[in-house]
Amino acid sequence: MVDSVLINSGRSCISCSGIWVSRHGKEIAEAVAKRIGPVAPLPMKDPKASAGGLYCSPGQAEAIFK
Repeated sequence: MVDSVLINSGRSCISCSGIWVSRHGKEIAEAVAKRIGPVAPLPMKDPKASAGGLYCSPGQAEAIFK
């Protein structure tokens, strides 16, 4: 779940933009926050970057929002 939220974000169609739970929500939120919270924003091409850039290709944002 965390990989889908963090690593794939913006890089593929297989990404997660929300998490819905029927129970244990607080525990799940705390576990996700523990893994995602410490991630620092880094330049897209930095090999240590965890989060994917949303618009990686030049002109992609303009094409989507026209």
